[in-house]
Amino acid sequence: MVNLRLDLRSKYSLLHAFDEVGRAQFPKDWQGDEAWAKPAPTDLVDVQRQRQEAEANLANVLKKILQIKTEFDVSRTMVERDIFSSLLSKLYQEQAGHREVIISLPNPNQGEIEDGERFARRAAAERHLNAAFCSGELMVQFGRNCLVPWNDCAREDGLTINYILSQVTLPADKAPAGSHPAFIDRAQLDDWLGRMFELQEDGNAVLTTSELLRRRLEEQVRDLQPREKTKTALKREAMKKYPDLTNRKFDHVWANTVPESWTKAGRR
Repeated sequence: MVNLRLDLRSKYSLLHAFDEVGRAQFPKDWQGDEAWAKPAPTDLVDVQRQRQEAEANLANVLKKILQIKTEFDVSRTMVERDIFSSLLSKLYQEQAGHREVIISLPNPNQGEIEDGERFARRAAAERHLNAAFCSGELMVQFGRNCLVPWNDCAREDGLTINYILSQVTLPADKAPAGSHPAFIDRAQLDDWLGRMFELQEDGNAVLTTSELLRRRLEEQVRDLQPREKTKTALKREAMKKYPDLTNRKFDHVWANTVPESWTKAGRR
């Protein structure tokens, strides 16, 4: 665990952070009580179905992992062991992805206001925050002075977050048992919000071009081989898609998004 000095004057509680995200994302419609919203009875079935599908996908991947581990034999050839290791690595990535989906789904049992529109705004705000936790753009501080090792925890059962109570519960081997008060650095969240949303003339908020580009590049990193397309080609496509994108802005997002294998000399 990383130890930090706790100064509450420089922190947002999870509930306060959630409210700041909601107000930035829905400046005209945010009511302030969305954290307590739950789906209307007509929407509950769909919410439960999403969670069941995500849990079924996770169970399927875990079954495959167990099967490969059972079949793996150290007496196999080096080539066969490499194949098994590669398969396991991909399945572990799938496992982490399915757990992230489950974590990002709002718990319909946390809430007391039956309101479909409020719940939709709650779900959107939670989704943005949880995605930022998974990507490392935002760090959650729990207890007195420790950072949540989010990606490590997301690979295991037991990670839950309760925005109403501003609490996070970590897997048993990652922290003392039970739930812990949780915070986000105020400056970090404010900076992230500034990069995420921009206000339009009609009073509505949209994702910034930089954020849209970052998400696009992350998808391309997942889908393309490092040298399948050049940086120049990807920049040309992006500038065609986002007319207000400048060379300088693209280069900045590129440098802070793509892995090292995409930035080595020769990729132009």
